[in-house]
Amino acid sequence: MLFPERAIAGFTLLLLLNSTGCSMPILVQSEERGDEQEVLDPSERPPLVLGDEPVEDVPVEPEVPVQPTPVQPELPVEPEPVAITCAATGETYGTVPIPGPHLTPERDPDVNIRLRGRKEIEGLKELIDYPGETDPQAMPPNLSTIFNPSREPTIVGLFQIGVYQGLSHGLEGGPAGLPEAWGTVHLIAFATTPGEVLHAPRSGYTLAPDTGTIVVYADKDFLTLHYTPEDSIVRGYVFHLFEVCVDENLLASYHELDRSGRELLPGLGHNQPLGRAAGNRIIVGIRDSGSFMDPRAIRGWWRWPNG
Repeated sequence: MLFPERAIAGFTLLLLLNSTGCSMPILVQSEERGDEQEVLDPSERPPLVLGDEPVEDVPVEPEVPVQPTPVQPELPVEPEPVAITCAATGETYGTVPIPGPHLTPERDPDVNIRLRGRKEIEGLKELIDYPGETDPQAMPPNLSTIFNPSREPTIVGLFQIGVYQGLSHGLEGGPAGLPEAWGTVHLIAFATTPGEVLHAPRSGYTLAPDTGTIVVYADKDFLTLHYTPEDSIVRGYVFHLFEVCVDENLLASYHELDRSGRELLPGLGHNQPLGRAAGNRIIVGIRDSGSFMDPRAIRGWWRWPNG
């Protein structure tokens, strides 16, 4: 910082106060303008010589602003998973003899399709009357009979599933030639009331007395039903159900028979209760001879051709 002290014969004596607080005298050449003197800009004047050494202006180092310490935002706390707890339906379940060979379903992506992963997609969230012929004698599982009384529920989600090796390897295909807006759909989500009773979809086939389907895989929140008395999904209709609270008696029966070698598997009667909705939706899938079908198709999965 410069402080003018006094003018001496065309020069002005300045005191330079440096950053350490010490002062240093400097003579600066002045210009006279009438009665006033103006100190020349330092960039316009030559250095003065005092004695034998030139005196240069000493630059003043600018003050370095203090940077505030950044405040780290708080990370969101991951909520604890909500345990599924549902009241039992009070049902008991019979068994059906099953010839070999037998599955190891928990590690089989064709039976425990959760292993494939799923991806939610956009598309038409309503039932569709697919073009083409329908077998007039076909009586596949009727998805409206999941509920009692039966109904065509609100569709709240559409999904595709991964290939056998998993979602990271690609998505399952679907029927060709359909409008793009319909989307290729393997699974659909229905709106439900949490805790409402769910039933085995009724078909026109009987596997054993009072038995319409068998359980080939069960976990506390997932079921795979087969409408053919075989421990496979290769022939006949297969029904997958996600986000269900499987009845405790049905789950216990399945695990016991699975550990015993699967020569018997639990059987479900036509439209028999199998558990309850775990939340405000369930997700279902339907297959025919291993191929994933579009559950939105009205003819077949919702209304039989012969009524």
